Amino acid sequence: MFKDAAFDVIWHCHSLVFVDDAVRVLKEVGRVLAPGGTYLLSTMHPTTLRLYGSYKDGGWRPKITYFEDKPVPYTDEWGMTWTLGNKKLVAPTIEFGHRFETIVNGMAAAGMVVDGIWEFSPRDEAVETEPGSDAHLDTLFPAFIEVRGRKLPVPARG
Repeated sequence: MFKDAAFDVIWHCHSLVFVDDAVRVLKEVGRVLAPGGTYLLSTMHPTTLRLYGSYKDGGWRPKITYFEDKPVPYTDEWGMTWTLGNKKLVAPTIEFGHRFETIVNGMAAAGMVVDGIWEFSPRDEAVETEPGSDAHLDTLFPAFIEVRGRKLPVPARG
């Protein structure tokens, strides 16, 4: 839909988890990003995503291993049912916890150099969290990652 090298900056906020083929998305980003352009990807942390809703008997247990490239399963207690007035809507999402190597190597294959990686959880340090809650997990592991890359300039021919 977009022309090659159409954008100097691309900010990709929290949608990569909804796509099974992250490398395909990153190749497309590399195609539409102009040489010298900046790409900032923000997504769920692949480790923490596997732990949400898994607290049992005093500990966190990943739903799938870090090395499995398949959707992270969800149960109803982790947000599949939405209440809208007097109606309940069951709307499960399918989310993929793409590993760091998939993201970084995908960006490199798309002609980018990674020049920054950040891990964080947006939370209020002063607020106590209930053990086993998602908010508690976010105090132990980062909820999100951000990865910044720059598209390499096209070498001059000579």
